[in-house]
Amino acid sequence: MANGKIYLRKASIEDCDLLFEWANDEVTRANSFNTDKIEYESHVKWFEALINNKHRAQYILMIDENPIGQVRFDIDGDVAEIGYSIQKSSRGKGYGKLIIELAVSMLKNEFPNIEKIVAKVKVENISSSKCFFNNNFQQDYIQYSLDV
Repeated sequence: MANGKIYLRKASIEDCDLLFEWANDEVTRANSFNTDKIEYESHVKWFEALINNKHRAQYILMIDENPIGQVRFDIDGDVAEIGYSIQKSSRGKGYGKLIIELAVSMLKNEFPNIEKIVAKVKVENISSSKCFFNNNFQQDYIQYSLDV
């Protein structure tokens, strides 16, 4: 990990293009439940709605003034669903565990009514599973599906 100042900041409309780039990263798409490439116009609409939605919180992980990852919460009552990604050049350096740790702390401060945080991770995304496990998340169940 880098020696600079590491912190989360709220995302702003100026982050739209950066998040678009990160969202269309090959590994990020493969680890997403919807693996289709994201079109720019739909991303802009989605992001503008996200920024103005009080039930969603989007943060950027920073080292000094350099963005290296993103984390988002979708809030439904007292439950928040978390999703995150780390930029390609910063993967494998421990930032996944760190972004979750920082985000959980920020969520507790900004949304004190939250009682549970859930994360949905693809079975093959072992790195992300380890990050959640190392932040004391527990596996609740395994889901099976069949295409017919």
